[in-house]
Amino acid sequence: MIDSHCHIGFEELKENLPELVQRAAEQGVEKILTVACLHGQLSELKEILNKYDNIYGAFGIHPNESNMLINAYELAQIISSHPKIIGIGETGLDYHYNFATIEMQKENFLTHIQVARMLNKPLIVHTRSADVDTMEILKNSGQNVYRGVLHCFTGTKQLAETALELGFYISASGVITFKKSEELREIFRAVPLNRLLVETDAPYLAPVPFRGKQNEPSFLPYTLRVLADIKGISLEKMEEITTQNFKDLFGI
Repeated sequence: MIDSHCHIGFEELKENLPELVQRAAEQGVEKILTVACLHGQLSELKEILNKYDNIYGAFGIHPNESNMLINAYELAQIISSHPKIIGIGETGLDYHYNFATIEMQKENFLTHIQVARMLNKPLIVHTRSADVDTMEILKNSGQNVYRGVLHCFTGTKQLAETALELGFYISASGVITFKKSEELREIFRAVPLNRLLVETDAPYLAPVPFRGKQNEPSFLPYTLRVLADIKGISLEKMEEITTQNFKDLFGI
């Protein structure tokens, strides 16, 4: 299985990285995509990519950090600076917090989309409390001219349907295991099998039975099992499907 989105370079996890990677391997996590969200995390990201063969990376300016604008040339240079940086993001819109203005978030989001199209690399989209504007930007940016994933999906049915129409994948996090997430589980029930990914978003959103604790890639099977139950298939089949979907999207 593949953890399609986590942050093992963050302070909470990187201090015990060898043990964390070992625990993940023992649970059957064969590959990990770790995401850096700031310029200051880039060197740490590259160190991890150089050290571990089974770990890949993505880079982008998180919407909550969009008070720092990035231009397309700079972003393209960063993405192209290491062969194992295979995704652009996470980027998008987050209206839950007021860490950056809506205008600056949108500008950065559009820049990331531009670079994703230019470099033909997948876009990793974060959206929270911003479904309408996210849909508008994704639709206006053109169907089938770039590809990507809505990571840690917790949005509406309409957002999921719009993303699927545009060719995007939808990624399930530990949130689908929470007791009060029945509506979200219903949305995932309708997502085609060939568009599903699974992630931890570690160190955040640990699945049941670890909810409230620090998350890590070794917890991925708990989310995968719930996703398999939602779709009415075996855990082994869901593992096979989400692994292949990741490889199809990210070209590895």
